[in-house]
Amino acid sequence: MFIRAILVVGAVVLPFHASAEVFSHSITSSSMYPTLIPGDLIGASSFTDSETIARGDVVTHHQKSEGDKVTYVRRVIGLPGERVQLKDGVVYINENPLRLELVDKLPGVTCPENFLDPEEACTFFREFSPNGDESHIIVSLKSDAIGDNTKEFNVPADHYFLWGDNRDNSLDSRFGPGFIAKSDIVAKVRMIWSSQTPGDRDARLKGFPDLK
Repeated sequence: MFIRAILVVGAVVLPFHASAEVFSHSITSSSMYPTLIPGDLIGASSFTDSETIARGDVVTHHQKSEGDKVTYVRRVIGLPGERVQLKDGVVYINENPLRLELVDKLPGVTCPENFLDPEEACTFFREFSPNGDESHIIVSLKSDAIGDNTKEFNVPADHYFLWGDNRDNSLDSRFGPGFIAKSDIVAKVRMIWSSQTPGDRDARLKGFPDLK
C-alpha cells in the first residue's frame, strides 16, 4: 500500500499580488519526505505570467480520488516531450541518468516510517538536475522496491511527470495518477510556514544547500 501524497486540510486564498493566489496546506503524509514532513504547514502560490513550471519545482495539483477532486503535492521530474524512466532507483531523462550522491546524515531529520521493511534503515541521496546546477534530497526505504524499475514514460504535450521525494512510498506518476495535466497544476510551494519537526525549514525546502 502507498500513502497518498497530501490532503488539503484547509486552503485559504489570500491576496498576494494581481496575478497570483496564495494557499495554505497541511502535510499529512510522508510521500514528500524529507522535503516536507507530516505536520508541516506550507504556503503555495499560483504561477505568475512570467513563470514557467520547471523541473525540480514542488507543486500542488488537483487529482480525482474516489470521485472527489483532491489536492496533492509532488515534485516535477519530467517535462512535456521528455522520456522518463526509473532503473534500479535512478531517474533517466531521455536515457540520461540523474546523478545521485549518498548523504550520510540530514540535520534535524530522521528516517520516515518504513512500511516496506521496518527493520531496514532508510538511505538519503542528493539527486541532481540534468545540468547539475540544482539538487534536492530523496529517501530510499528499500533497495529493490516495486517502483525502482519502471517502463519508459513518454510525457505528452501540456503534461508533467510528478514524483514524491520518498521514492518508495509515493503514489505518483509511476502508478495510478499517471501524467498530470498543466491545467491541473495549481501552485508552487514557496515556503514552510511552521513545522512540528526541529531544524531549518527553509533549508529542507531548498534541498539542504549547505550540505553540498
